[in-house]
Amino acid sequence: DGLAPPPGYFPKNVLLNKGGYESLDAVLSKANIALSVSAFERLCQDPSVLILDTRAASHIAKGYIQGALAIALEGNFAMWVGELLADINQKIILICDPGKEKEALIRLSRVGYDHCIGYLEGGFASWLAVHKPIVQFEQVNSSEVTNELEQHSHPLIDVRKKTEFASEHLIGAFNIPLNELEKRLNELPTKELFYLHCAGGYRSAIAATILIKHSITNFIEIADGFAGLKRTDLPKTTY
Repeated sequence: DGLAPPPGYFPKNVLLNKGGYESLDAVLSKANIALSVSAFERLCQDPSVLILDTRAASHIAKGYIQGALAIALEGNFAMWVGELLADINQKIILICDPGKEKEALIRLSRVGYDHCIGYLEGGFASWLAVHKPIVQFEQVNSSEVTNELEQHSHPLIDVRKKTEFASEHLIGAFNIPLNELEKRLNELPTKELFYLHCAGGYRSAIAATILIKHSITNFIEIADGFAGLKRTDLPKTTY
């Protein structure tokens, strides 16, 4: 009872195991390609190509490339790629911290995403160095937002799993698990400000880039998530 559905990539991997797949060496030979800023920018304009930003979640609010999906390599990277990318044959271009490109490619390949076509040479710093446009969103810590949440009834969207939410959450929070977010955008406030959080900032950074991709910008992300909110005096359900 209460067992969540299997991650979206499980059935895709079953088919790969039955039908076969390329060797890792073959995948890397096609994917481990450094792209100049100009070449990367041209690919960004192709609607069939996904920009996948693998930098730490804490860096994303300060700036990332318009249209990118940010899934940090430092966490459950491959699992969330498999959960959020419906097409296992999706063409992908990567933004990585320099030196992390091969690790990202291998971890993508472990769950069957073998169609990466290159990465931004020099990482995000090379994009900034030539003054290309970036997107930012507002981010606060739980200690900075406690008074605001006590005095005003802003909607609070919790993107943790249903089981995490059921265990303990802020009273008044609304649960939309990250893996359901894109299908439930119509349930979000359209004009009033709302706050967005997960357990510790990893998933809410992913959620923020999904929202912005759909032109939803009326939110503030709580960077330290429920781990920080739990330490405040805001009313919570009984654990």
